[in-house]
Amino acid sequence: MKNRELKGCIALLHAMLTRNDIEPEQKGHVERALKALKNFRRKPNPRPHEVARCVREVVEALSQAFLK
Repeated sequence: MKNRELKGCIALLHAMLTRNDIEPEQKGHVERALKALKNFRRKPNPRPHEVARCVREVVEALSQAFLK
């Protein structure tokens, strides 16, 4: 189940990158969030603090991108 949900999140972020309606600075933040999710996906059995760290990285990157 984890893999399916992660694939969906990664697909949404990737689709956001392929559209031309976000600025280059925003693309950098979205790429950072995408990288964090891809790194998290490689962990076979993540611990709760690793899950929290990944969520924090993604939220920080996306909030910097879209809350300006």
